[in-house]
Amino acid sequence: MEWRNLNSENPKDGERVLVCDTYFHQVSIKVYNGTYKCWDTEDGDDYDCPLDRCVWWMPLPNYME
Repeated sequence: MEWRNLNSENPKDGERVLVCDTYFHQVSIKVYNGTYKCWDTEDGDDYDCPLDRCVWWMPLPNYME
């Protein structure tokens, strides 16, 4: 998988993805909120941060059984 940039491609609204968080300098899971143009918390329930804090993202890998 490769990192994608929000300037060229956005996740689907409500999609859980991996992001590079530039504030905490870590990779985390966030939910893309296309309606309010922000990142929501991992459960998609609350505002977490602005989009410009995490411009690099990638889809979550599939679960292996």
